[in-house]
Amino acid sequence: MPRPLFAASLAFLAAGCLAVADDPVAGPVDCPVIDSRDWTAFVNAMPGPDARPELIVTGTVQLPSAGYTVSLEPGPTDRSTRPVQIVELVATPPEGPAATVLSDVDVRLQMPALVPAAGAPSPYRGVRVVCAGSELAFIAPVETAW
Repeated sequence: MPRPLFAASLAFLAAGCLAVADDPVAGPVDCPVIDSRDWTAFVNAMPGPDARPELIVTGTVQLPSAGYTVSLEPGPTDRSTRPVQIVELVATPPEGPAATVLSDVDVRLQMPALVPAAGAPSPYRGVRVVCAGSELAFIAPVETAW
């Protein structure tokens, strides 16, 4: 293929991938997370009165500015014998002016867990943390604290 035709084809394809900010048909905004680290997940199955197993997921995300509101929300669990739990990171940008400085935010989720069998491996094969459809982390193994 001649070089000018190839370059024009690439420019045409790239233009189709751009979304206009005011376009109501454009897809969701990309995940603002610049980096993430220190992800852990475990099932708290400690005994006690009215105790119920909980899945606890923690991590740290780095965002492009201060003022973001960040949370972890439970997502679907796949239907395998030892499932993978999906956790969605939701980051809402600041409404007003905010300092343009890299900001680290610690996040934590506590949710009801599948009941682990005594002496068996964790009821989860892993936890997948996603943000706007992109995987931030896959946490495995998921240990059980008795």
